[in-house]
Amino acid sequence: MPRRIATAALALLLATASFVGPLRAQETPDPSLELRDAYATLLGLDLDGEQPVRDGRTDIYRSNLDNPDAPRLVTRLEVSGNECRVRTTSALQSPGGWAVLSLTMMDLKRIDGAVAYGSIDDLIAGKNPLRPGDPSARQLVLRGNHLQCTSRLSLADEAGALVSSCHDRLDISMMDDAQVARVQKAVALMTRMCDIDALRP
Repeated sequence: MPRRIATAALALLLATASFVGPLRAQETPDPSLELRDAYATLLGLDLDGEQPVRDGRTDIYRSNLDNPDAPRLVTRLEVSGNECRVRTTSALQSPGGWAVLSLTMMDLKRIDGAVAYGSIDDLIAGKNPLRPGDPSARQLVLRGNHLQCTSRLSLADEAGALVSSCHDRLDISMMDDAQVARVQKAVALMTRMCDIDALRP
């Protein structure tokens, strides 16, 4: 690996360490499996109810692909000592290509708005909004200033430059009734734990 890329990868790892270091120093208890699964649902890591590989306080999700030519995605999820914050570290790689590494932080305390829609068409048109807990909802949008911030590094980049960006929304798609039930359960848990007024009925 070129030295500049190795240096950038190290920078990404140091950013990770800055997130988890204080947690271990304070010896915080491991987050509950219910909480970890709720985050996985909101982030779309368990689209088909996939079970992760549990590793201490972290969960590892791998893409389940039948097509050997499709990109591979591995995502590591970890909840911080603050149960309203979560971090994911992921690697996305196409066969024969360089991997793209990403570190994303999300803070649910930043949520100040939420709206649901019954279809992707209604979402795009911004019409027929529903309350977040509506059982007929199939799209859920959570909004908040800098709700998610991501640092991304492509190992194909000789300069080894980190690209960082923040987003003010999280879009959650629900394809069937089982997924609707999982999302509603996750949202209800997070609303209670993080006292999110925008998600209250």
